[in-house]
Amino acid sequence: FKHELAEYLEISQGTVSDDTLRSTRRTLFSFDSLLVAENADRVTETAINHWIRELQQINAPKTVSDKVSYLRKFLRYLQYKGYSVFMPACPKTSDSYVPYIFSDREIQTLLSCADSWANRHTDPKTRRTDMEFCMLLRMLLGCGFRLGEPLAARVKDINFRNGTILIRHAKNNKQRV
Repeated sequence: FKHELAEYLEISQGTVSDDTLRSTRRTLFSFDSLLVAENADRVTETAINHWIRELQQINAPKTVSDKVSYLRKFLRYLQYKGYSVFMPACPKTSDSYVPYIFSDREIQTLLSCADSWANRHTDPKTRRTDMEFCMLLRMLLGCGFRLGEPLAARVKDINFRNGTILIRHAKNNKQRV
């Protein structure tokens, strides 16, 4: 399905984000590799179930569900083109992630330890690095940043008058203040 896969990815290019397109491409190439390895000339229930079992061995349930969803969209495209394909059910998942929320006391303890650590050094260069770490820790805890967000911020992104920081490339390439 080399040509159909190329057509589908070309059509998808304008309709989904670059990240989604990359994930779709990786997923579909993975499935296509399985078909090539089995020398399959059609998409069967056996081939799809084999691929899903392989995914389940090395991926979280949510990732498997996402990849099956990408495959289903491609299979719908194949059906539109006149192919007879097996359509797998999309595995249902629940989000099992439970964030840990620090108590006010725990946050204060973290900040106090970081501050006392920075105060131990007399070398100006080391002390500056330690102070930058303390500031970064405060930004992570106080603003809920992901680590890369404040690290990528530039001075021009900070508005001291309004007390805001512009994050240009947040998760999913979004921008936020």
